[in-house]
Amino acid sequence: MQGVTTTGGPTILVLTLFVGVFASVALASVIAYRAYRAYQRTHSTRLLALSAGLFTIVAVPKVLNIVLSTLRYSAETTSTVAATARLAGLCIVLYAIYAGD
Repeated sequence: MQGVTTTGGPTILVLTLFVGVFASVALASVIAYRAYRAYQRTHSTRLLALSAGLFTIVAVPKVLNIVLSTLRYSAETTSTVAATARLAGLCIVLYAIYAGD
């Protein structure tokens, strides 16, 4: 039986960090889904934008980070893409706050 090898630290640390990333993506998805359901009831574009913004701030950068790292893109490219996704999410949330219905 082969053991698991990791780069970047002890196996338990890497697994703990991976579980943390998975938990944050799952929680962001649940919150975004709840906001989307509220949008379906109220038809408020602010709730739809809030749902999309929260998901884009939390879940999208983490998933992009994992995918781009797995595809062996450089750390600079991965960080830039993730930061751009966070910035887009923040802009969407600002729209949700300041836009009129």
